[in-house]
Amino acid sequence: MPFFSVKDKFLYLKHKTELVKQKVKVDSVAVIAAGLLIRICVFFEETSSFYGNP
Repeated sequence: MPFFSVKDKFLYLKHKTELVKQKVKVDSVAVIAAGLLIRICVFFEETSSFYGNP
């Protein structure tokens, strides 16, 4: 019986680790997307002010 409980704990921890990995992956993608969005906004602001001023 203890053997099975250890195995179950191991599988549970492995499952939790996978969930955390997936969440981290999603978070990092969101951070990268936000960074790109900010860069694009800054780029357009700079170009519009550059062309807007004579």
